[in-house]
Amino acid sequence: MLLKMKEPLSITVITKLKTSNAGNQAVSTELIRLIKRLYPDARIFVGWREPGLEQYTFNRLQHAGHDPLRTLDGWAELIVKKYEYFRKASPPGWEGTSPASQAYELPQSQSNTAEVVELAPLSVIPLPLRIYGKGLRTLKMPLDRRRGYGRGYERWLTVLKHSNQVIYSPAGDIGDSKRADYLVRDLLGLRIAQRLGAKVIVANHSIEVKHPLILRLLGQLYSSFDNIVVRDPASAQLVMETHVPPEKINLTPDTAYMAQPAPIEEHELKEIAGREQIEPGTVGILAFFREGFDFSGWSKVIHQLRAMGKQVYFISHDLPNDALLAMRFQQLYGVKVITRQYNYAEYIRVLSLLELVISERYHTCVFSAIANTPFIPLRVRQMNKILGVVYFTKYPIPAVDTTNSGWQDTVMEHIRYVYKHYDQISADLQKTIPRLRQLAEHNVRWNGVSGTVAL
Repeated sequence: MLLKMKEPLSITVITKLKTSNAGNQAVSTELIRLIKRLYPDARIFVGWREPGLEQYTFNRLQHAGHDPLRTLDGWAELIVKKYEYFRKASPPGWEGTSPASQAYELPQSQSNTAEVVELAPLSVIPLPLRIYGKGLRTLKMPLDRRRGYGRGYERWLTVLKHSNQVIYSPAGDIGDSKRADYLVRDLLGLRIAQRLGAKVIVANHSIEVKHPLILRLLGQLYSSFDNIVVRDPASAQLVMETHVPPEKINLTPDTAYMAQPAPIEEHELKEIAGREQIEPGTVGILAFFREGFDFSGWSKVIHQLRAMGKQVYFISHDLPNDALLAMRFQQLYGVKVITRQYNYAEYIRVLSLLELVISERYHTCVFSAIANTPFIPLRVRQMNKILGVVYFTKYPIPAVDTTNSGWQDTVMEHIRYVYKHYDQISADLQKTIPRLRQLAEHNVRWNGVSGTVAL
């Protein structure tokens, strides 16, 4: 009698891979490394927002009724029924081509990936060309109305069909402003995965949602998922308020904390410092480019830093998208600017060359902590995620809200505090990072782990 061999565990990871953002690179790469370490025999497939659900929008959800989950379920049921129908009608052997059998392999080399990013002036695309381009994108992703989804999405449905677990890592945070359509489609895809038999985990994220309809949908849908992993206490509280069972909620640092500095030799590090013109006593600044913000407010901070004998330097873990802002800072304040887009391991080593970091970006704060470089966290638009850095590192400096008047004075107070307690802050960061790396495993180690919410 032949014994049937047990099928290997199949895990699908929905995460952003092709991105210039070193923070997203770290979250995704370290998540996949963790999965491969914990489940060495598993088949792993990785994808991100496969086209084919473009007809399902937030506006359509709003107009469908007061019960968003019922609407989402109706869409999911239609898609699954159509998929199963066309699947049965497919020729024999069709399932054998399933990409679910493909294993994701990490890049062989994490070095020599730095690229020079030129600071180019802003180019505005004329409105007719933008409309034309949008039309082209629509033509490239036609909807097959017999199916209720784009023909190319059938390949992704086959991936979900073969998945035991689906881990959704939504590139850091989820929101309801310009990204509401993407979020609706992401959640629809997860509901489809459930209907096809997969367990669902949402990991590595903060919740920046205000709209009551989306909050209601999150509460309904998250309650049916197997694990919800958020990376800041405000998001954990928000999930609890939507009546998700507490045992399903884990408050855990994201997998970027598992990143290690690049193994760069001392002489190579000196070469980087020379190329980037980083001198001893350099303070790095990373701020958002946003409407309605008075950039002249930075003048006071930069002037006082220079009065302290510090060189001011503009840094970024996503320089292609921050290049215009870097140029603005350079023009306004004459600061030096980081010249290359480094991968996240290299970027951590660059941050280790700095004396202090002042950042509005979440992952530059995380990477500064890994580099044992003290930092001043800044909070914009009341975003929750930056609070997670302070919470998990037990950092003695709270996030500064830059929407408050007088924020510059608060930043300078914190800077003076840092220099007064510099060695202790650096030593505490060095001790806390190994603990956070262990905690970050709960983005994947979910089976049998009770909720870790402690607010």
